[in-house]
Amino acid sequence: MADTLLRQHDFMNREISWLSFNDRILDLADSPRIPLLERANFLKITQSNLDEWYMIRVANLIREVNSGDKHPDKSGMAPNTQLNQVRKLVKKQLKRQNKIWTKLKNCFENLGIKILDYQKLTDDEKSYADSYFETTISPLIEIELLPKDLPWPEMENGDMYFIVDMVSSSDQTKHIFAHFKLPSLERLLKFKDQSNQFILLEQIIKAHYQDIISTKFKGRFLAQSIYLYRILKDMDIRSLPKDSDNTEQAVEIAIEKREASPVIFLAMDANAPSKVLKTLTHALSVNPLNTFHISGDWDYDFISPLCKKITDNNQINTEKLHFKRHSPHHLSELEDEHIFEQIQKKDYLLHHPYDSYDAITNFFQQAAVNPSVTEIYITIYRTSKNSPIVKALADAAKNGKTVHALIEVKARFDEEHNIEIADYLRGTGVNVYTSFPDLKIHSKMALVVIEEGDQKIELAHLATGNYNEITAKSYTDFSFFTSQKKYCTDIKRIFKFIEGKKELPSKLNKLVIAPNMLRSKLQHEIKRTIKKNQEGEKSEIWIKCNSFSDYKIIKELYKASSKGVRIHLLIRGLTTAIPLLPNVSRHLHIHSIVGRLLEHSRIYIFKTGGSFRCFLSSADMMPRNLDRRIETLFPIEDEELKKRIYKIFERMWDDRTQSYTKKSDGSYTKRISNKNAQKYLPIQEQFLIEAEKGK
Repeated sequence: MADTLLRQHDFMNREISWLSFNDRILDLADSPRIPLLERANFLKITQSNLDEWYMIRVANLIREVNSGDKHPDKSGMAPNTQLNQVRKLVKKQLKRQNKIWTKLKNCFENLGIKILDYQKLTDDEKSYADSYFETTISPLIEIELLPKDLPWPEMENGDMYFIVDMVSSSDQTKHIFAHFKLPSLERLLKFKDQSNQFILLEQIIKAHYQDIISTKFKGRFLAQSIYLYRILKDMDIRSLPKDSDNTEQAVEIAIEKREASPVIFLAMDANAPSKVLKTLTHALSVNPLNTFHISGDWDYDFISPLCKKITDNNQINTEKLHFKRHSPHHLSELEDEHIFEQIQKKDYLLHHPYDSYDAITNFFQQAAVNPSVTEIYITIYRTSKNSPIVKALADAAKNGKTVHALIEVKARFDEEHNIEIADYLRGTGVNVYTSFPDLKIHSKMALVVIEEGDQKIELAHLATGNYNEITAKSYTDFSFFTSQKKYCTDIKRIFKFIEGKKELPSKLNKLVIAPNMLRSKLQHEIKRTIKKNQEGEKSEIWIKCNSFSDYKIIKELYKASSKGVRIHLLIRGLTTAIPLLPNVSRHLHIHSIVGRLLEHSRIYIFKTGGSFRCFLSSADMMPRNLDRRIETLFPIEDEELKKRIYKIFERMWDDRTQSYTKKSDGSYTKRISNKNAQKYLPIQEQFLIEAEKGK
């Protein structure tokens, strides 16, 4: 296919594609096939997803529009056009969230679990709520008069506030506004004698707002109305100064500046009048177009506490309200003190969470106490709050081993947590590195060095997912253990760069890294596949990742499709590629799986004739991964392990109950209706059952 045939509209807008992905998660919240508490959790996830996306991606769009940038993206949409379309779709999605929450509340009520409206409380219930207001809520309310002129008091990103419209007691034509933050209490109050009945704090506060104003301002003002609102700020930490000597310090400064970032999103009660909206948008300096009116209950951070209260309630049988629990498959030979001997015998591939993550935790714990271990290397991007792996690294250093730990302090929204980990590990004697101002290190790799007499043994761990034993229970990822020297040597060479001792390697034995090698490697593999197909060897490309928006790689796949190469893209989230376009992507097919587990693994398979080349990676196919991060692509060469990965991919591709197919107009359709889906078991459920049986 000549490049001239590649028109701009052969690519989908990235942000619209992302919103479509969040809609697919909303489908789970709306599905009667999903257990009730899991549906509620999916609803909460869609909000946290939407918040993060808005604070980063929409913030960038707003910045581009404000700067006068009119350059279109590959879909042909200029920033202003994108932003207008995004606003429409966000309003639609917020409305859908609210409708689904109403459905869920009705489902809860059918179980005897009620989230009540203050106006419908019985006298006894009102008395209980009023007492709680007087003793607990009211003392925590810190109300402020809002000045007519800017600036207003600094407000917290993501928190909920009330704005009160008042008039002066002496001159009732004079309007004054006050505001206060929703107190830092659990938003759901459970009624004392009725274990299954709750009320949201904002309901109680709205019922008492006139008393609040009268008490706090000693009768100087009369409260006329009260409305709930919530803001989001531009929370993106853009590129740090390249000449910064201390990345960690630069990130800390950027975090402080982020708190004073501009407001880019204002949500508020749907019944708020225009004068209140005008006051807020002026005071917050937020574009009125970035305001969203929401009816009923909203901001679903109360869902997790609600689900926990219901689960902990002995009066309700919650077994059917959750997904059925399954035990993972345990590789006993990797979960005891002999793990190092086992890895020396052969390579191991683990598919989490179907295979237990205990083997990875054990790898580091044994390294910490084994007297023959002299060195440990690891890259940490995201990890759990009380990580056993981090503790093992600290123990290893205390035991006299040399530990090299890269802590990526630029991991978005984990910056402060990772800085804390870096400080903690330094205090235990670990050699801590925090990457570079303009380059994130997203690779997931580790190395253990063992010295027994004159013999030096090196054991490598490479993964598609983070060193986080908590998310490993709900994210699907691959782990690979090997003692092959070439893999281990490559990891040490990469660490020489991380430690500032060497330049970024341009060639390695087995590993392929971004930003200087990975793109060209994938382009080479695609071109090789095209060549083999033209030579008469039936060829296919199979790619599984979270997101796929890299224009150059998509362009190469379009070329492969036009040459008859069949392409399977299993993309959980956004993708700007469009399938099934005549003369462009006729042989390119896109599926998406959303379900109880988050599909996080990255697989790259290139089939030619009867053989195939198989790679796993930490990288999604996005410009940031290929151009601005250290990412790792590593080959799986053992024939049995390759076949296992391919079979997993093949079965996932054939899934019908959790899968969506992307159409040539950019929309997604479920592969099978909810009614017919009852006949089939979701592929993730199949894998969970098989793992529990030890298959």
